[in-house]
Amino acid sequence: MISRLLSNRYSTVLYTDFWVNSVDNMFKEMTSVLTNLDDKQEAEKEAEEAEEAEEAEEAEEAEEAEEAEDNDSEQTEALPIKLNKKTELGYIIVDNESLADYLLTNNNELYAPFTHDKKGIWNAVTKKLEEVDSDDE
Repeated sequence: MISRLLSNRYSTVLYTDFWVNSVDNMFKEMTSVLTNLDDKQEAEKEAEEAEEAEEAEEAEEAEEAEEAEDNDSEQTEALPIKLNKKTELGYIIVDNESLADYLLTNNNELYAPFTHDKKGIWNAVTKKLEEVDSDDE
């Protein structure tokens, strides 16, 4: 009888040990799966954040390019000129603004060299300055 009791107890211990090991293995597997899932979610989140940052950077670069383009269009290139009736154009291009009578833009507008106030429009046919009325400014 004692041997049967010991045998039953031993079987119970083995059975319990089996279940403990099984449950322990299940917990280890679940922990591994959850860790992998967390790592995957974290990697996806980092990739999403990197993509958003890249999109924001591209948008910022596009905005800066647009601002630069706007600034370029606002600033018209002007040549410093000195009026001279003896030349074919009616003026000569000088080296710097300090020698110039006017600054001439591509669309024939004339500006004061230092104040950049609009003074008139250059008439290429008559080779004369057509002054702008002060009301138009």
